Amino acid sequence: MSKRLLVVVFVTLVLSGVSAHAQEGSFSGTVSDETGAVLPGVTVTVTSLETGRQFSTPTRDRGDYRLVNVPAGSYKIQATLPGFSTVVILKIELLVGQNRTVPIGLKVSTSEEITVTSEAPLVDTKSSAVAGNIDRREMEQLPLQGRNWMELAMMVKGITANSVVDTPGVRDRQFQLNLDGQEITQQVAGSGFGQPRFSREAIAEFQVVTNLFDITMGRSQGIQVQAISRSGTNKTTGSVYGFVRDDKFNAKDFISNTVLPYSNQQIGAAIGGPIIKDKMHYFLSYEYEREPGTILSAPPTLPGQTFSFPSKLTQNSILGRIDRQTGGKDHFSLRGSYWDWKNPFTQISGTEHPSQAADRSRIALNFIGNWSRVINENMSQEVKLGYTHFNWKNDLAIPALANSPSLAFPGQAIGQRRNYPQEFYQNTVSARYDLSWHKGKHDMKIGAEFLRWHDTGQWQLLSRGEFVFTSVPADLSRRIPAASWNDPTKWDLTGLDSIIQRYDLNFGDWTIDIPRPTWGVWFGDTWSMSSRLTVNYGVRWDADWGATAPPHVTTQTAFNPRGGVPYKDVAITAGEKLFKTDIRDLMNIAPRGGFSWNVKGDGTFVIRGGSGLYYSIPDSNTTFSQQSFNGERIRVNSFVNDRLPGFLQDPTRGKTAQDFISGKFPLPPQAPRVIAHDYKMPYTWQSTIGFQKQLGEVMMVEADYTKSKAYNQARSRDLNLFFNPANGYNLNPNAATGRPDPNFTTISWLESTGRADSSQISAALHRRFRNNLQASMTYSYTIGQNDNTTGFQYQPNNVFDTTDDDYARSTEFQRHTLRLNALYNLPWGFSVSGAYLYGSGNYYATSISTSPFGAGASQNRLVLPTALPIPIPQSVAISPSVSDRVEVASRFDGPAVITPGSLVPRNALAGLSLHKLDLRVTKDVKLSGDLKLTGILEGFNVLNHRNFGAYNAVVNTTTFGQPRQNTANTYLPRVLQLALKISF
Repeated sequence: MSKRLLVVVFVTLVLSGVSAHAQEGSFSGTVSDETGAVLPGVTVTVTSLETGRQFSTPTRDRGDYRLVNVPAGSYKIQATLPGFSTVVILKIELLVGQNRTVPIGLKVSTSEEITVTSEAPLVDTKSSAVAGNIDRREMEQLPLQGRNWMELAMMVKGITANSVVDTPGVRDRQFQLNLDGQEITQQVAGSGFGQPRFSREAIAEFQVVTNLFDITMGRSQGIQVQAISRSGTNKTTGSVYGFVRDDKFNAKDFISNTVLPYSNQQIGAAIGGPIIKDKMHYFLSYEYEREPGTILSAPPTLPGQTFSFPSKLTQNSILGRIDRQTGGKDHFSLRGSYWDWKNPFTQISGTEHPSQAADRSRIALNFIGNWSRVINENMSQEVKLGYTHFNWKNDLAIPALANSPSLAFPGQAIGQRRNYPQEFYQNTVSARYDLSWHKGKHDMKIGAEFLRWHDTGQWQLLSRGEFVFTSVPADLSRRIPAASWNDPTKWDLTGLDSIIQRYDLNFGDWTIDIPRPTWGVWFGDTWSMSSRLTVNYGVRWDADWGATAPPHVTTQTAFNPRGGVPYKDVAITAGEKLFKTDIRDLMNIAPRGGFSWNVKGDGTFVIRGGSGLYYSIPDSNTTFSQQSFNGERIRVNSFVNDRLPGFLQDPTRGKTAQDFISGKFPLPPQAPRVIAHDYKMPYTWQSTIGFQKQLGEVMMVEADYTKSKAYNQARSRDLNLFFNPANGYNLNPNAATGRPDPNFTTISWLESTGRADSSQISAALHRRFRNNLQASMTYSYTIGQNDNTTGFQYQPNNVFDTTDDDYARSTEFQRHTLRLNALYNLPWGFSVSGAYLYGSGNYYATSISTSPFGAGASQNRLVLPTALPIPIPQSVAISPSVSDRVEVASRFDGPAVITPGSLVPRNALAGLSLHKLDLRVTKDVKLSGDLKLTGILEGFNVLNHRNFGAYNAVVNTTTFGQPRQNTANTYLPRVLQLALKISF
C-alpha cells in the first residue's frame, strides 16, 4: 500500500489533479480589448435569470476572471470597465458541476452597450472528470416509464446498466447520491432495501460523475450522482398532473404470454415563486403513486409449478425549499423532504418460491440548511447542516407460515425468509464546511465534514428456525404442492431425514446499535499553469470510526483449532481471541490528480486525464454481524442431524430456548461472525485519458478510456474447516472428522480480500438545444470487467482455493452499450421525444443445486462426485409455451459437458441482447394567460422487443437457460402511459 501511495502522490504533484466538478459550477474566462490585450479591473457580473441572484468579481492582472460555486441555471453575464463599452451576454446555461469558459471582448467607448447572443463553448477546459449531465429539458421532456428520474442515468456515457431503479446502475458503495450537496445515500444494508426517492417534479437536473470525481466528494469507489432540487423563481409557476398506466394498453407478458393485470396512477402538484422578488423564493411539490401489479414465479426445483400473484405498491413524496439572498454576499437555503413506500406482498423474483414473499415498507426524511457567503473577491465559504433518516421494515407476508421453520434446499428456499422480520433505522446528523480561495494562478478548495451516523433496529435471523438439506428430492413438486404453497400443514416432508444436514435456530437479543461517526477532510487546487494547461491536484482523508469496531462485543472466546489454523493467510493464530475489538483502518488517504490541456487555446478541443484513489466503506451488515453473532447477544443453535429417527419432527430433541438460557443445557457449538483482524477499507484506483472536441456551434464529441482496479472488497470464508488434500476442497464437517475447533460450527470470517477490475472505452456525441432540437448519443465498449465477490456474504466456491477460480467476468459485464435520445419542439404546441436503449446482454451467476462437501451454498457450483456428466448445449432453446418467436434464450460460456466433480464456471450464462425504443408526444393547449393544458402520450418498448432480465441459471435443472420474470421497466412488454398536466 505504501508504494502505491507514493506512486500516486508523485503523479498528483508532478503531473496533474482532480476535476473542479462538484454540485455547483463555475464561470471563467479572459477579458480583452480589440487588439487582444488583456484587461485587468473589469467588473464581471453574473445574474440568475430566474432568481436575480448575482455573482461578481474583477478581472485580475492577466485579464482573467473566475466565479466559483455558482448553482446550475440560466445566467446573464455583464462586463463593465470605465472607458469601454459594456458587454451583455443575454443567456448562458450552466449545468450541474459544469465549468463554463466565456471569453469577453470590450471596445473603447464611453456609453455603448453591446448585446451578445452567442453561447459558451460546450467543452469544459478546466475539468478532468468523466461525467454526463441530464439537463432540465431532458428531465421534463424525455419519455420516462414510472417517472423515476434516476432511470435517466442510463443516458450518461459510461453507464452500462440496462436497468436503473435505486442506484445509477452500479453496486452499493460504488456510488453516492447527493442532493443539493447533501449525502443522502442509504447505507444500512444496501440498495436492495431502497434509496430515498423524489418525484420527477422535485428534481431540477443532475450530473453523474463516472470517473475522477471531485476532491470534495467521498465515500464512493466509483460514481457520484449530483442532483439539485427545484427552487422558486421571480415568477410564480406551478402544475397539477396525473399520469396513468393500465393493462388495457399493455402487450402480452413475455413469460406468461398473457396480458398481466396492472395499473398505475401518479397524481401530484408543484408550485414555486417569489416571497420577495430577487431575494426570497419558495418551492413545494407533492406526489402520490398507486401501483397494483402482478408477480410471476417459476421455481426451478419445482418443475411444472408456476405462480401468479397480485401486488400493490403505494408511495408518497413531498419536498419543500426556501431560498433567501441577503445583500450581495450571503445566501441561505432550507430544504426538507419526506418519502414513504409500502407493498404488502413483494420481493419474489422469477425463480423464488412464493412462500418467500414479504410485507415491506420504507420511509426517508432529509433536511438541509445551507449558508454561503462571499468573504471577498478572492474567497468564499459555505456551511451545511443536515439530517437524514432512512427506515425500512421487512415483515412476514404469510400468517400461516409465521411459526414454521424455513426449508433451505440447494438452490431453493421455501418458507418465510430466514432473516425476517426485521426493521432498521439510519439516522445521520451532518455538518460540513467548504472554503474556496483564489490566489494567483490557484483556485483552492479546503473543507471538512462530520457525520454523526447511527444505525439501530432489529434483525431476527433464524428466529423461527431453518432446516438445511444436502440435496433436492426428486419429488419435491409432490411434497410441496402448488395448490398448498402457503399451507405447511399440507406439505409432505416425511422420509427426508437422511438428506437433512442440520437445523439452525437462534434466540436472544435481536436489537442492533451501531454508532458510525465519520469524518472527511480535503484539500484541492485548480492550478492554471498556463493559458492552455490546467492542473488539478488534491488529497482527501476519510475515517469511518465505527465501520469495523462495533460496540457491545466483550467476549474473550478463543479459537483453538486442532492441527493449527486451517488457513495460512488469515490474521489469527491458534489460541488467539476470536473477536478483536477496535479494528480500524484510518489510513484512508486518497491523493488524486488530473489535467486538462486546451490544445488550440480557443476552448474547442481539450485533452484530459488523471488518476487517483477513491475510498468507500464496508457493508453495514459486516458491522451488524459481529455485534449480533459473538455468542453474547444472539445465541446460535445449530443442531447437526444425529441420524436418529424423528429429527425432522423434533430436531432439538425437546430442548427449548429457555432451557439453554437458564443453563439447563449447555449451548451447542456457536456459529460466530467475525470481522477479520486485518480488515481494510475498500478502495479503487481509477485512471482515465480522453478528449472533448467542439464541432461547430452546436455539436460536441467526447471519448475516454477508463481503467479501474478495486481492492479490499468484502468476502466471507468459513474459518472452521479441515483441508482435504485428496481433492483440494474441505473435509465434510458433518462427517466423523468434524471441525478444527469443535466448540464452533461455521465461523464466518468477514474479510476484505475481494478484488475487481474494469476497463472501458466510452464516447458521446451531444447536440445542444438549437432550432427546437436537442439530441445525444452515447456508446460504451467494455474491454473487461471481473470480480471475485458480490458482497460481504459471498463465499468462494472453495475456501482453500489458491488459484482464485472465483475471479471471473462480472455479472454487470456488457460488451456493447448504446443509448440515443432526442427532443424536438414542433409548431402548434406539439413536441416529440424519444430514447433508444441497446445492450448486448449481461451474464448471470450459474450454479448447481448441490453441496457435495457439506459447506453450504458456497459450493453450489460443483457436480456431485457420483453424478453423471451433464451435457450443456452452447445455446438453450426456449420452450414453445414461453415464446413462439425467440429461438435462443442464452448462451453457456463454459464446457459443453460438465463432468463429475468439475466446476461450473462462474457467471457463465449469457443473456440475450436488449433493444428498447420509447417515444413521447405532447400537445399544449393555451387556456388563458400563462395557464395551459398539456396532454401527454408515452409509449415504452413500442416495438415490443422481448427483453429479459432474469434467467434460470441452475445448470442441473430441466429449465436451465430459460428466462424468468423481471419487473424492472426495461424488461416489460409494450406499455403506454397517458397524462394530463395543467400548468401556469
